[in-house]
Amino acid sequence: ASAAAASAWVTTVQGYDGIWRTFGRITVKVTSRPDGEVANEFHILLEDADPDCAKPKELLPKNACTFAVHHGTDCEEIGQKLWHSTLEKDPWNAARYTSSPDGVVRGEIVIATGLDQLA
Repeated sequence: ASAAAASAWVTTVQGYDGIWRTFGRITVKVTSRPDGEVANEFHILLEDADPDCAKPKELLPKNACTFAVHHGTDCEEIGQKLWHSTLEKDPWNAARYTSSPDGVVRGEIVIATGLDQLA
């Protein structure tokens, strides 16, 4: 099953003090994986991302080049990451994106959050 898509403008996380000011749009829709698990399909278009995000994740700091959906209504007070409590581990660890050498991120990532709503 799938539902209507929702999208949001995104920027760098609060507290980030690096030189990259990543911004763009992420659209998400609820989907089912072939095994029936509820997942969220993210379509990503970002600019001014760190070109190092083209490197293998093993060469990057732990949370570099990642994104997640958190509890809350704005970026002033970021809550916990959203995922179903029955999952054994944080599914957002798979939410790593890759940039082009000029800092553009374009692609799709499916995260098995177990949630049929991200609100």
